[in-house]
Amino acid sequence: METGELCRRHGITKGCFYRWKGKFGGMEVSETVARVEEENRQLKHAVAELLLNQRALQAVVSKKW
Repeated sequence: METGELCRRHGITKGCFYRWKGKFGGMEVSETVARVEEENRQLKHAVAELLLNQRALQAVVSKKW
């Protein structure tokens, strides 16, 4: 299958495809899964921190002085 067709089918850009290929291309499936899971864990942690900061800021802003 051509790269362009593969990207269209999965809704990603060619740039994204080649970036992922460079990042995960030479890895075994188990290594790739472990790396993606670690990256996912880090992203979830970042989102949790941002939500906590947002809630704290909203609490400060909502107080009547």
